[in-house]
Parts: sequence; structure tokens; C-alpha cells
Amino acid sequence: MLIHPSFDQVIVLTGASNGIGAATAQLFLEQGAKVAALDIVDASASPDGERLNVKCDVSSEESVNAAIKQVLDKWSTIDVLVNVAGVMDQFGEKNSFPLLLTEGFS
Repeated sequence: MLIHPSFDQVIVLTGASNGIGAATAQLFLEQGAKVAALDIVDASASPDGERLNVKCDVSSEESVNAAIKQVLDKWSTIDVLVNVAGVMDQFGEKNSFPLLLTEGFS
């Protein structure tokens, strides 16, 4: 494996509710890390003490600060930050984004 967290590492992971973020969180948990799973989607409570689900809007400094406070209150440290969350609404309508990628190419 490329990822080798120790049992003592606390990993903060944004965008952890689905897709790549959810799979990454699960991988870290299986390898013994403590995971703070941050996402704008309100997640249900975790059944064990190794995962902390925190509702967090990464586009809001206030929300991020509140989430980090929750992590530090629980585990007193953060060892790794993995930013998987994306904020796409700043690019306008959904249909305009692909044009940005192809503009200038023939």
C-alpha cells in the first residue's frame, strides 16, 4: 500500500461523504487511522470512535474553523489533511465548464 498511517495519526479528509472521498476515508480507517470526515452533506453518526463525521462547507472559513475545532476537541491534533472536496458553483452554469476546457483547441 502507498498509504501507511500509524494508529496514532489523525487524518482530516474533506469531501468524505461519497465517491473518492468516501473510499479514501474507508481506506484510512482500514489501515488504523482516526478519520475526521468533513463534508457539506450531513453525515450520520459513526458507530465507532475512529471516525468523526463533521458537516462542513469548505467554501466558508467559519465552517472550516468550526470543523477543525471539533477535530481538535476530540483528538487534540491533526497529522494529515486530504482535500478531496470541490466547489464547482463558482464557474457558472454546468454547461459552460466544458467549453472552458476546450476553448482554443482545434
